[in-house]
Order: sequence, then C-alpha cells, then structure tokens
Amino acid sequence: MEQIKTKHNTTVQKKNSTNYKKKHPYSFSIIKNKNEIIGFITIIPCNKDLMNQFLNKEITEKELIKNIKTKITKKNIETLYVMSAYIHKDHRTKGIATNTIIKMISYYQKEYENIELFA
Repeated sequence: MEQIKTKHNTTVQKKNSTNYKKKHPYSFSIIKNKNEIIGFITIIPCNKDLMNQFLNKEITEKELIKNIKTKITKKNIETLYVMSAYIHKDHRTKGIATNTIIKMISYYQKEYENIELFA
C-alpha cells in the first residue's frame, strides 16, 4: 500500500484499487489546496441487504468492503456508505468536506433513483 505524506506530516494511505475505481469512479476523492493534500472522502456504493447486515452488526466493516467488492455492480446500487471523511485541522469548518460529499452523492443521485445514505 502506497502512502502519501502531506506537508503537515499527515499520512494518507493510497490503495492500489484500479479495478474498483473503474467500477465506481466517484467513490474516493482526494482534496487538495494549492497542490497540497488536505483531506479525502470515501463513499462506497452498496445495497440495502449489505447495509442492513452492517448496521445490525451482523458483519464487520472489513466484511462489508469485501462483499461490496465482489457483489456490488452498477445494476444493484441502492445505498451509499460514507466510510470516511478527513480534512486537515487547518482547513476544517470551511465546508470543504460537506461540499465534496454533496458533489459525490449528486453523481449517484443522477444515476440511481431513491439512493439512501448510511455512515
């Protein structure tokens, strides 16, 4: 796993997930300010069955991700899991994460009717 070091000594891990990115291109956003990484957002497409299993603690987050990678296709997306959101402390309370999440969710809302969110 590649790690990206930011100016403020924050480490962001970058997974080699080319295949996943092809399937779900709007799932991961690296946020930059003047070419400096200041945060990231991860939103994972899912379905209601897996979402409910996770929320009812029948499966772990690791099992959820494994199932999403193998079972979720563009044809069965019903929900979005807001898995992570990080903004460096110097850039918080400016709406950066909120605006990024809204843009990411908007893509899925255009493609899929009645999509639900969970976190």
